[in-house]
Amino acid sequence: AKERDSQYGCLLRALQKYVPLERGAQGAHTGCCPGKPRVLTPGSGLARLPFEVARLGYHAQGNEFSYHMLQGSKWVLNETSAPYTHTIFPFVLGLEHRRGSRDHLRGIKIPDICPSDELCPNGVQIVELSMCAGEFVEVYAPQKDQWDAVLTCFFLDTAKNVFLYIRTIAHITRPGGIWANIGPLLYHYAEQPSAISIELSWEEVKPAIEKYFDFKEEEVRQAYYTTNTSGMFHTRYRCKYFVAVRNNIPTSGASHPVF
Repeated sequence: AKERDSQYGCLLRALQKYVPLERGAQGAHTGCCPGKPRVLTPGSGLARLPFEVARLGYHAQGNEFSYHMLQGSKWVLNETSAPYTHTIFPFVLGLEHRRGSRDHLRGIKIPDICPSDELCPNGVQIVELSMCAGEFVEVYAPQKDQWDAVLTCFFLDTAKNVFLYIRTIAHITRPGGIWANIGPLLYHYAEQPSAISIELSWEEVKPAIEKYFDFKEEEVRQAYYTTNTSGMFHTRYRCKYFVAVRNNIPTSGASHPVF
């Protein structure tokens, strides 16, 4: 929970600050909660971030490309019936960095919260949460000005061409909407010799974002990643966190498809 709050917490607080629920949706909207702001979370993995957004009362949608992540999110969102009903062993194949001889056999009970209890108490849907499978640019390019907020966590550097992501996020965010981000610039495809990968510094990435967004907050935040709290090795990133508001400049330019 502490690791999760260090990354999702700042994004959720920014959402509530800059796109409060009482303001309502200003982009296109559909579904069971038509008056609620629409929030997109690309690269949502096992869907915890869009779930937390929906718990706050927003109309949330997660987007994920990985089949394995989609299978996991489908299970936890649709097929769990109570908290702590299953035990997984995430460290069983990792024998390095152990303090105790049986540390790798430590089980973790999941889920810590039952999504259906929060989203559909007594079988009645009270909030809107959906998942969309597919490559981000390919799926969302047609959705101009349809989102009130975009939240990205450890997502920006998964792009083969980061300009495609920036332009797409600007295209789908309505003027006055926000983009809140936290994550490093690890660049997912950098070590794959057969893949296209453009690895730019933050100094080079920021001006491309500033063309379409006005920065309201920016800082470096520490974030652990998939940490075994009992282990002797932790991965900690110095992440770039920012909140930016969409201006009125139309998106322009084009890049060759790389997905």
